Amino acid sequence: MQATWKKNLILLIGIIAACMCFIPVSSQAHPETVEQVTFIQESATYVCPPCGCSGDEELFSKPGCCVHCGMKLIEAPQGLRSDMMHFFAPLFRNTDTSTLYYSKFLYPAFFGGLILSIFMLLNARGRKSNIYLILLLTVIALYGFKHQLYGVGYELTNNPNLIFLPISFITLIGPLLYFHTQNITLRNFRPKQHYLHFAPAAVFFGLYLLAFLLPTPLKDSLRLSRFEPIFSHAEQFIAIISGLIYLHLSSKLIENHLPKGETESVAYFESKWLRKLVPAFIGFFVIWFTIWLANWQLYEFRVTTITYYPLWLSAAGILYWLGYEIMFRSQEFLYGSTAKSTKSTKSIHTRRLAPQTIANLKVKLLELMKEEKPYLNPGLNLSELSRFLNINPKDLSVVINEGLGRNFYDFINEYRLEEVKAQLVNPENSNLTNEAIAYEAGFNSKSTFNALFKKHVKMTPKDFKRSHALIES
Repeated sequence: MQATWKKNLILLIGIIAACMCFIPVSSQAHPETVEQVTFIQESATYVCPPCGCSGDEELFSKPGCCVHCGMKLIEAPQGLRSDMMHFFAPLFRNTDTSTLYYSKFLYPAFFGGLILSIFMLLNARGRKSNIYLILLLTVIALYGFKHQLYGVGYELTNNPNLIFLPISFITLIGPLLYFHTQNITLRNFRPKQHYLHFAPAAVFFGLYLLAFLLPTPLKDSLRLSRFEPIFSHAEQFIAIISGLIYLHLSSKLIENHLPKGETESVAYFESKWLRKLVPAFIGFFVIWFTIWLANWQLYEFRVTTITYYPLWLSAAGILYWLGYEIMFRSQEFLYGSTAKSTKSTKSIHTRRLAPQTIANLKVKLLELMKEEKPYLNPGLNLSELSRFLNINPKDLSVVINEGLGRNFYDFINEYRLEEVKAQLVNPENSNLTNEAIAYEAGFNSKSTFNALFKKHVKMTPKDFKRSHALIES
């Protein structure tokens, strides 16, 4: 698995690097203004951050603002730091060809991300993992649009105050990836228990909204002060660090809960999908952090986020890749099934075991269910249960079908129902709700639990507790 991760990560970084090769590295952002930048003073110690103006390579002897673009000058570095500045400058510099990036590559990606989100929302068939993927696509697309709404010659609008438009939710990228992974790996994931993961995004949304609603003069003063770049880059730092932490947690879940074999199962597809998704976003965050760090250490956050070309190219690459995966694997993403899994299900019923083998495995299975209680795990599936017995999942299916006359989920849910019945009448659980007891017994859906309980017990959990109380009295 590690080799696959490294291969995918190297491939992603290679694609981004190839895209970055198209970024102009000419020392003259606007050739037609060469005569304006020929004046260089011998004792100059200040420079304009790389923005593409005719003076961003001119040297100045006094601090202040660039006479060409108005950006605040920064102190010219020496030695290695100077070399690093010259290395990173072309990655930020705005040129005439920047329009091509946006009109031909970036804008279609951002629009496509929103359209794909709507398409998935209409066709998700209630799959929770898709909801997190939809939100992830939306967050990336909206953040891209937020930084294309002002400040450049090819912006969608010319209103600079839209810099505070509250559509930035980048601190959600990490949690959404983690929720998407948990929903696939744990099966019993309940987001209601994890609202605190959204706290940073809620805080930044509130601050952006407050700034956006301020009177225009106050908004202008914030925009032109150091507040905006520091605030914006603080949000980016939290998004990057938290994103990498959540990706680490996601990788642990993938390692511990998803199969590496069974290539004909839906679980294997989900495992393969997550093992591509996580390293792809690791590469995305590494690129983002590199650009962020360069802007901090070399340019004092004077470079605007809109000219983070490697970031926007990698974000567009992520959106295009997700679009490809979703559209060309719609059967798996939208409906949770594969053509192979259908064939696999059919082949299970044609598998044969000797009667004595079925009888022996049946005894082992019933002992396992009594002693180990694996049914308490809401994510229990046929593959995981078979590993307890060290047998093939197809053989276990035959044992349950022919030896016990049930299918897998009916067999497991019978044990869960018995566990619920025992815990409902346990005085130690008087402070727990019926749903809480059901979740502890392995159910991951309130509606499923209630329906099964009423079907098999012929009464509701509440009536069951009441009837038991009457008997005791």
